[in-house]
Amino acid sequence: AHPPSPRVMAGRVVPVPVSVSVTVSVTVTVSVTVPVYGYSPPRPGRAYDRGMLEERPSAPALSPCLIHECHACCLDTRMTLTEADVARLEAAGERRFFRVAADGSWQLANRAGRCVFLSAGGACSVYELRPEGCALYPLVLDLGSGRVVRDSFCPHRWEFPSLRHARRRVKESVTAEEAEARARRLTGRRR
Repeated sequence: AHPPSPRVMAGRVVPVPVSVSVTVSVTVTVSVTVPVYGYSPPRPGRAYDRGMLEERPSAPALSPCLIHECHACCLDTRMTLTEADVARLEAAGERRFFRVAADGSWQLANRAGRCVFLSAGGACSVYELRPEGCALYPLVLDLGSGRVVRDSFCPHRWEFPSLRHARRRVKESVTAEEAEARARRLTGRRR
């Protein structure tokens, strides 16, 4: 802004009041990290399941499971497994953690009504390597409608985000599990 412009009047310089308005514009960029359950940004060199999928995230601080100390989905579980889930867990040294169901699908085993990986304290002992179905839960495929929905069994289902990429992964995972089980039935291979 310029100073008030003087005006010459009767031989004198008289300042003329001028109203000046100044607008200041400030742009602030804020970066916020929000935990998204069952998702972690891709990290180069970490391959899982069908192609390059996200690395399994560590337990998010604000996971509804942790907030409520809930592990209801780990009791009497019938979580199905992909061949990639089994290979990943076996590569980490895990043994005898699944059973073959009548339809040929592989399911997490239970011991005394609890998932084999559920510790006495209620934590998952293989959280970083857990099966994809566990990472995506409570999102499940409703076989009647073919839609991905939040499982009504989960008492905290509405506290989890329902993201488009996670919905797509649920469908891909179920499709892979079904194809693998079908192939095992056709070949008579149980393991």
